[in-house]
Amino acid sequence: MGRKKSSKRTTATRRKKKNNTIGLDFIGGILIAIGAILLVCLGFENTSGFALALSEILGGLFGVLKVGLPIVFIIVGIECIIKEKAIYPMTEIVKGIVLVCVLSGTVYSFACDKLLETSTVTSYIKWAWVEGIRGGNVAGLIGGLITSSLASLLGIVITRTVLIILSIFVALYFCNISLRTFVVSIYNGFVAVIEWFANMFRDVFEKDEEEVKEKETRRRNKELEKI
Repeated sequence: MGRKKSSKRTTATRRKKKNNTIGLDFIGGILIAIGAILLVCLGFENTSGFALALSEILGGLFGVLKVGLPIVFIIVGIECIIKEKAIYPMTEIVKGIVLVCVLSGTVYSFACDKLLETSTVTSYIKWAWVEGIRGGNVAGLIGGLITSSLASLLGIVITRTVLIILSIFVALYFCNISLRTFVVSIYNGFVAVIEWFANMFRDVFEKDEEEVKEKETRRRNKELEKI
């Protein structure tokens, strides 16, 4: 009796896992389709109606980085299809949107000099929104507000440093890569580069030593011939 119950549980677990996989595949396909449609709407200028309104809204918020949103949908969709373990698409999408926001602030801190403290709130929001739509503000209103908020507390130099570090951490979190794995990869890459340079110089020096030995051998042979 115990074996039959165990067999039934195993079958039910496999069936549930298969259903979850099929569901994630379906969700992943929908997310990829949504991302592709959004990418077309946001990537081309000759649009109208809903596509134009959506492009202007997201352009005002994120500037040129608005294309990061459909890319997030596509990445999460692919992850839903290829990942064997269950994931939560909505959580991954939220993580991706947070990453786009942080990247907007990072890009704005380097690309734009105009901060909130240099003008009134209303005029600044209007400028950031309009220029985000036009392309003059590459990071949009979100990037401007993030940078201005941090710069008023920390200064622009420290703000840039903080945003770069934060962008790396959020990118690792979105890609589900641990900090340890990231650091180990950088260390291994650094070691590989050092070893490559060491081997290159070692080959050069060994070649020079061989040439010196050959010249010395030739010189001795000539002296022996004279004798």
